[in-house]
Amino acid sequence: MPRTRKERFTDTVRDFFYRLWHYFSVCRCIGCGEIISEHAVFCEDCEKEWEAVLLSECGVCGRSLCRCLCPTDALKEARIHRQVKLYRYETNDSDAIGNRILYRLKENDIEMAFRFLGGLLAEKTAALLPLDESFVVTYLPRTHDRVLKHGFDQSKHLAFEVSRALALPRVKALRRTLHAKTQKKMKSVAARKANLEKSLRLRKRAAKAIAGKRVLLIDDVITSGASVCTAARLLRKSGAREVIALSLAVVTRTENPRAVAEKNSHLPYFMR
Repeated sequence: MPRTRKERFTDTVRDFFYRLWHYFSVCRCIGCGEIISEHAVFCEDCEKEWEAVLLSECGVCGRSLCRCLCPTDALKEARIHRQVKLYRYETNDSDAIGNRILYRLKENDIEMAFRFLGGLLAEKTAALLPLDESFVVTYLPRTHDRVLKHGFDQSKHLAFEVSRALALPRVKALRRTLHAKTQKKMKSVAARKANLEKSLRLRKRAAKAIAGKRVLLIDDVITSGASVCTAARLLRKSGAREVIALSLAVVTRTENPRAVAEKNSHLPYFMR
């Protein structure tokens, strides 16, 4: 399905205003907010940290996370067999460069950051997947209270940049009901699942656009995977051929089982 004239026009208009904004504004590092040169994205210190973060290894295949399609265990159970991601979200280190970027994206509508990260996610997706006209892009929407508080939806912005960079059509497939609550407030897995079941819905006209398609489902970070799994079930129920998860960051295992087994092979079996 080719991109519509409306999508191409929207891309052109947004690109014009982005260039205008970039020309008149002060450029700041997306990791720390320090003033940087016009064509940079990071300051020198943050750039070194960012390059190191992109080398983090997958705990399943041993390759860099941004170069593999291994899904988390939760996504596997939801029949999401391919997942594209850039780096690991550090649950025990809030000051890590990847975490700082996510915090800034959630709180601030930084067009330069969305353009850079969305473009990088699109680049990794194109390198890992055989993209064709059967693919469409959609996103996991933010809750209404968060959109009202911050004034934007970060996943929607990322989806826009990915679809623009890959020249794939965008579909507004999912919506949040007014019953939606932030998942962080839910302490138990059962409570999170119940909240998602009543708060996430498929849009009325989305089924026609995603029937028989491979859907690239975008979220900024995948932690437990509950939201993405619920969204994937809704999309498949409406006829999607396959759902592939895309995110900037993911919470996943840190050690490769094979490497751990080799490391411990010299120990007695009861100590492994």
